[in-house]
Amino acid sequence: MRFPYEPRAYQREMMQAVQRCIDDKQQLVMQAATGSGKTICALMPCVEAAKRDNRRILYLTRTNSQQQQAINELQAIGGITAIGFQGRANMCLLAEENEAFQGGDSGAISRLCATRKKRTIKSIRKGKRLDNGCRFFAHFYQLNELPEDLTVRKVHSAESVQEYCKVHDLCPYEINKELVQEARVVIAPYIYLFDPFLREQLTAQWGFSSFERDILIVDEAHNLPDFCRHVLSPQLSEYVLDAAVRETRDYLEGNRDIVTLCNLLSDLIHAMRDAYVEEGDSDGFIPPGKLARAVRGAGLRRPDIEAYAERCMEYGEVVLDAKESQDILPRSFVRSVGRFLSSWLTLDQRWAKLVVNGGDNPRLEFYCLDASIAASV
Repeated sequence: MRFPYEPRAYQREMMQAVQRCIDDKQQLVMQAATGSGKTICALMPCVEAAKRDNRRILYLTRTNSQQQQAINELQAIGGITAIGFQGRANMCLLAEENEAFQGGDSGAISRLCATRKKRTIKSIRKGKRLDNGCRFFAHFYQLNELPEDLTVRKVHSAESVQEYCKVHDLCPYEINKELVQEARVVIAPYIYLFDPFLREQLTAQWGFSSFERDILIVDEAHNLPDFCRHVLSPQLSEYVLDAAVRETRDYLEGNRDIVTLCNLLSDLIHAMRDAYVEEGDSDGFIPPGKLARAVRGAGLRRPDIEAYAERCMEYGEVVLDAKESQDILPRSFVRSVGRFLSSWLTLDQRWAKLVVNGGDNPRLEFYCLDASIAASV
């Protein structure tokens, strides 16, 4: 393959280093100044090896916007199939045109999507008019094959797929899922590999079986430790607790146990802030044992926390079902409280307990100290 530009100083050396890494099945950390051509120098030898040995490349970026540089370089290289992949929250056209569905996190959009897809498939199979389904998924579901416009072009950004689907009333997320299975190179956000749940999707649906064979490139890898720690650091804020209380009143007949729990946790957050955040500081470290003693002092033992966690998860499902039936974005703050409590019970000394000032929205955060937990792939 021919390098698409006139090589600049040190670019040959960078590509040779990448090539040795591939040949020796080793890892390489490469640092160079902005504008030195790291992206093209990393991709060029990897693309050659992938084509020669029938391997695939997973190129990870910290943000969705950073995907475009890799897309541009792959287009310059040519002769390769590649796709930029983003999550439902970024790709969903139904949410984009419906204000009630905007602002949802990936979990809420995923649940909305699953429910609408079921309704759509049911309507199509019964030959009925589509009611509260998704016309974008309906048109995708009825395709016999992917549109030629998408299969002829070799390199697609997530944005170009989305724009095509807007014109043709198709679901860009489902189209992307099809394209990703055939692409030699997949460009995706970090979270698809370093979140344990999404990693299962990557291996099961995308066909990346082993990085002993396939090639992994992590862009801006100096961001990776903080990202991995963030993924594994659960938190609970005053805002979430207030929203959970409102949700309880609106959907759970003001369940006294849940309201009492939320008020207790709110008092706990404020007590920890008063005790451990020094004036002028943004957060404070809670010494080992102090939070547990405060919780016991409030009358909660481990079995109580386990029971509350389970109850919040169950009530959260009730809230989600109710919101779905009302065509409201299906997210539950009561369920978020349950998830935090469940996480609390499983953490060990590799997590530090922090209280964050936050002004009107203080929060507890269990900060992961060991990024390798998420990075062990």
